[in-house]
Amino acid sequence: MPTRSLAIGALAYVLSPIGLIPDKIPVLGLIDDVVVIHLSLEVIRELEQERIKYYEEKYPATFVQFAEAIKVLRSALGLIYDALVTLVKKQRNNRYRGHTAEEAARSEKVREEMFDETMEYVANLNLHPDVIRNALLEAPSHRVIYLLTSGLEEKDKREIHEAEAVERLEAPKMMFRKLLRGETNKKEIGKGEQSNGL
Repeated sequence: MPTRSLAIGALAYVLSPIGLIPDKIPVLGLIDDVVVIHLSLEVIRELEQERIKYYEEKYPATFVQFAEAIKVLRSALGLIYDALVTLVKKQRNNRYRGHTAEEAARSEKVREEMFDETMEYVANLNLHPDVIRNALLEAPSHRVIYLLTSGLEEKDKREIHEAEAVERLEAPKMMFRKLLRGETNKKEIGKGEQSNGL
């Protein structure tokens, strides 16, 4: 189930308008989606080696192409490759239409909805795969690295901001629990009130 959740999470990332690179940038806005899908498949391949072996034997040419694509990505992305793999592993925490990736993975109905939406998304791109591939190959590597790095930095800032917001919301609850257990003194209460703007 974890690998299926990861696959669902990766598709949820692609379908979301919020990504490392804004989708509004023509063609280049697809780079992060392409990277996330490829790296998700690589992580799944590593986690499910026994199951994947069957498909590698059945579709050898596809897996040779895929291995070459991963090699190119690893080389092109350099230092940020590992950061992007870490990002990809977190995709199983994504949500799709109010469902966690794990819930979506267990629901045939939700998986079918996601499949249909993905097919519609690809059709609406109205771009031939060769056009996308050529544009990605011709894009200056420093521009691609800059866009992905900036996206990772912005995502980190958002996550820190969200964590701080949760911490601010949790602080009064923690203080209240301590009060109930008699673990605080008046000095601590005063500090808690100040930090929460009371």
